[in-house]
Amino acid sequence: MLKYLLIPLLMLSLSQCTLNPTRQIDERCNLLNRQSAVFLTEFHFDNDSTYLDSALYVINQALEICDCEELRILLSFRKLAVLSLTRDYEQALQFIKLLENEELDLVLFPFSGNVLYRRFQAMQAQYLGNMTERNEHLRFIVNRIADYLMENRQEVDAIFTVSDATGVLKGIGMAIIQYYYYRSVLEGVDVVTAELVLMQEKEGINKDVVEGIIVFLEADFMIFWGW
Repeated sequence: MLKYLLIPLLMLSLSQCTLNPTRQIDERCNLLNRQSAVFLTEFHFDNDSTYLDSALYVINQALEICDCEELRILLSFRKLAVLSLTRDYEQALQFIKLLENEELDLVLFPFSGNVLYRRFQAMQAQYLGNMTERNEHLRFIVNRIADYLMENRQEVDAIFTVSDATGVLKGIGMAIIQYYYYRSVLEGVDVVTAELVLMQEKEGINKDVVEGIIVFLEADFMIFWGW
């Protein structure tokens, strides 16, 4: 089942730079990556915030010295995860602005077009009790992603009909997940789940794909895991 593949990617250290024997810095970067993943995992077991401080320290060290794009993307997401857990929204927003100046795949859609920035603005608004502002940010995100999906309708249709449900975790599949996820925050998980189940029954969509999307709907909006 696809749901067993949906372990939060930011807790893992699967993204490794290819080691160059003449570049000890690559080995150092991979070590820092693994350490930050361990600290974040330990926090979820012990709920000890000192692990978050340690994770952030190690991530910042890695981002200063590492030039491997895949690793920088993973570490950037992991840093945002930590900042969401510490409720440091201002630092997160500043960091997202810095990311926009880096030509990383991280800032390609669905993380461009202010979507990622708006996500953290919405989280901050909810934290401050301003649900009206939160919903304004969320509606912007939903509309932005909806436009993108409409522009790429053929790819969207292909995702819903693939036999390999893991395809939803790649490329435009993540935009599909985010579309339904942000709608579920606005409209309610039950409402969006019922819509997806009805789509599956009426349109013959791969059941595993639908179940995979539904798993994401249960994610805590106030914790950023990369979607």
